[in-house]
Amino acid sequence: MVRHVDVGLGEVTTAQPISELTLIALAVIGLLGIIIPAWYAKQSREHAQMASIQATQANDAVNHRHPDSPRLFDMVVEHKADMDDLSDQVAELERVNSSEHIEIVKVLTDHIDDAAPKLAALVEHINKEKP
Repeated sequence: MVRHVDVGLGEVTTAQPISELTLIALAVIGLLGIIIPAWYAKQSREHAQMASIQATQANDAVNHRHPDSPRLFDMVVEHKADMDDLSDQVAELERVNSSEHIEIVKVLTDHIDDAAPKLAALVEHINKEKP
């Protein structure tokens, strides 16, 4: 049924009254509009609580809040010092090894230089005795 109503601005047409099924559908849609954002808000709050716990644990590690645990910064500084010591030791070993190798090469070169004329004389002697 369509009614015509005059409100002073001309004739206005109104639709039929809204049925109960339509009202229920609108209520469900409105309820979903409340439930879905509430669920997301709950998930966000749980995520924020987890992040807060993790941040507290990280701060505890860095700031040495537990009596038996070392500070993370101190561990890093100690590790860096150990690595520097190892690097120095490796450099010293390389230096010593290379100088020892140079000495060995010099000794071998001297022996080769001493043996070369003797070897040449031996080869010459063998060639003379061949028929």
